[in-house]
Amino acid sequence: MRLIALCLLALVASTAAFAQRTGHDAALWNARAAVGELGWRAPDDAYAAIVEVHLRRAQLTGTSAALMARRYSAAIRRPPRHRRWVRELRVSASPPPSWPPHLGGAWQRYAEQLEHVRELASDVLAGRREVACEGATHYGGLMDSTPAGHAEACRWTVGRGAQLFFRRENLANAALIADTVPASIAGWGRRP
Repeated sequence: MRLIALCLLALVASTAAFAQRTGHDAALWNARAAVGELGWRAPDDAYAAIVEVHLRRAQLTGTSAALMARRYSAAIRRPPRHRRWVRELRVSASPPPSWPPHLGGAWQRYAEQLEHVRELASDVLAGRREVACEGATHYGGLMDSTPAGHAEACRWTVGRGAQLFFRRENLANAALIADTVPASIAGWGRRP
């Protein structure tokens, strides 16, 4: 009986630690960010790499992966007017309130892809998926320059462009990534 109680306590503790590390709705926030950054037809490894960057940065800065996705992804942080739906994405039978009307009839197909990306994000966050882009702590498009002190870690062709992922040449601690964080993200872990 004591062994069963200890096992249950360990399970509850590990579940609580996972929730604290990833945050409430972490898989959904990371799926929103991945779709917002890459679109609907990116390779699974590219989606996974976005989530990996958020998770690494969250670990380095002591915040959750959900909060990191919301604060680091420009597609979530400040979407243009025509893409506000990215923040509203949810796995549901009905499209988000600001979903483009000309795509309304196709929502089911997009909802299925969102669920696929959410499951992929959940697997990355839980450590159930092989690493897609080793050591990457930053991402950007071809129009972005390589951040100082970084090297390209990997890239994927997405549509007519590419998504690039960068790793720090010498990542010794969280303070080293501070220069790649947009100014609007100051004070990361203070609010849930």
